[in-house]
Amino acid sequence: MKKVKRRKFNKNFKCKACGKCCKVEGYIHVSNTDIKNISRHLKMTEKQFRDKYVRWVHNIGRVLPSGVNSSCIFLKNGKCGIYQARPVQCSSFPYWDMITGDNDEWEYAKSYCKGCREMGEIIIS
Repeated sequence: MKKVKRRKFNKNFKCKACGKCCKVEGYIHVSNTDIKNISRHLKMTEKQFRDKYVRWVHNIGRVLPSGVNSSCIFLKNGKCGIYQARPVQCSSFPYWDMITGDNDEWEYAKSYCKGCREMGEIIIS
């Protein structure tokens, strides 16, 4: 894993709505604000949403459970079923420190995400 000090992009990220980032194995963290927004979007109470969807993982926190093949449970027909209310973790992709600050993670993100490949980059070390 090779770290970089800073990575600058030639273009802003433009999501292609392919749903591939929703199929990558890993946790989808949800904050209280995420829970409030998603439950409102789904026309549920926050308690109903928490009881049905939110799981607590030791040393990780509140997460959404995975669906089939580690996909997000809200991925429907290749599209995000809660796009307007998706968690901050999802809306901030790919600008996560673990991705933009690590060459291996960045290469992995580009391997499945056309939007990442189109950003171009300048590595400043």
